[in-house]
Amino acid sequence: MMPSQRDIAQDQIYTAEPFEDPTPIPVVPLTTETQENRLKNWVSFLQVASAFTFLFCSWGLIGCYGTFFVYFKDHLVPANSASELSWIGSVQTFLAMIVGILTCPLVDKGNMFSMCTAGSIIIVLGVMMDAQSTNYVQVFFSHGICIGLGSGLIYLPCVTCCSEYFSTRRGTALGVATLGSSIGGLIWPVVFNNLQPSIGYVWTMRTIGFMILGLLFFALSCFRPRKEAIEPRRMIAMNVFKDPPFLIFILAYLLCMFGLYVPNFFLPSFGKHSNFSSSIFPYTTCLSKSGGIAGRLLSILLTQRIGAFNLFIPRTIIAAALIFVWVSISQQGSFVTLVILYGFFTGSLLSSVPMLVSMLTEEASEINLRLCMASFISSFGVLLGPPIAGSLLQVEPPKYLHAQLFAGVMLTGSGLCLALARAMKVGLHPIKRF
Repeated sequence: MMPSQRDIAQDQIYTAEPFEDPTPIPVVPLTTETQENRLKNWVSFLQVASAFTFLFCSWGLIGCYGTFFVYFKDHLVPANSASELSWIGSVQTFLAMIVGILTCPLVDKGNMFSMCTAGSIIIVLGVMMDAQSTNYVQVFFSHGICIGLGSGLIYLPCVTCCSEYFSTRRGTALGVATLGSSIGGLIWPVVFNNLQPSIGYVWTMRTIGFMILGLLFFALSCFRPRKEAIEPRRMIAMNVFKDPPFLIFILAYLLCMFGLYVPNFFLPSFGKHSNFSSSIFPYTTCLSKSGGIAGRLLSILLTQRIGAFNLFIPRTIIAAALIFVWVSISQQGSFVTLVILYGFFTGSLLSSVPMLVSMLTEEASEINLRLCMASFISSFGVLLGPPIAGSLLQVEPPKYLHAQLFAGVMLTGSGLCLALARAMKVGLHPIKRF
């Protein structure tokens, strides 16, 4: 019987000399193009880290004003009313929003690095001056104007620079970067509440100032804005006034800003005046921001499935309902639950606004312009809302009823206006993705 080809092949495996392939293993050379791509990837990730750090030190500090409000009211400037102290936080947030909008032409002209440098210097200067402040005017200037102005100069350049380096993963990059504000609002109250009892207010603020100085130096070191300047964008789109759904949306955004920050300002002081545990009320802002981070992550997952409006409207209505529930809160456990839930349902409201604007805008080239217009008008809500609520507080004994009702009504009106804008755009189809 003749051996098969398979048997011959197997015999050759064991009897033949070891086979050595003379063909060398190809090695992909590390070309200049490959090196440039790797460098671009690293630079892109550094822009995310830079934007995260900028927002951590600016909007993160703004987001925990409720913690500073309690200390200002009880120790630093106790003679001033809640409404007067609310103006500090309101002006701070208002400047952070309005300056970012008005400086759009500077960003378009390629002045992003100069703006971030100036904003960083002003923030550090404000925190350091805050340590030396002893009266209301000094606190208003250092904590309100300086931190707000510096944050406004930083916001648009760092977010714009971060988005320029990404095309396919731009949303993810911006989502990670903007988490800096939420995590900053979580960390800074912990730093303040742990240091202030042991080393005093002056050195606590100096320590925070030095921490911010180091972090902003890192952010500036990583910051690499593109050099190309573009034609400055328009500041007003006249066709907005012929778009009823968008006008209703602007009204909803304005009402939301009137009521949204009232609990953020007054929940910590409410916890203290309700004689809750001293281990709870100083960390009210931290609890709220923790819920906000969870809410923001969940909204990222749900928005693409059910639509931005379909998610934004119930969150606003639920936030309003929680404020009305706040009226009846008297137990510590209920208070903690309320704070976490309010943070959860409001944590992603502002970050969802750009998507809502894009859904109401036909021309893609007008999205940024309309967003700036809506943000400009709504910024007056955050300027006036908390001081109005502060003037409604009863001082002795402390009662928050009228301020709570004011905030609840504002958010309820916002939710109803959003529902109206949605109905005007897509009709009465509650299950339609929009």
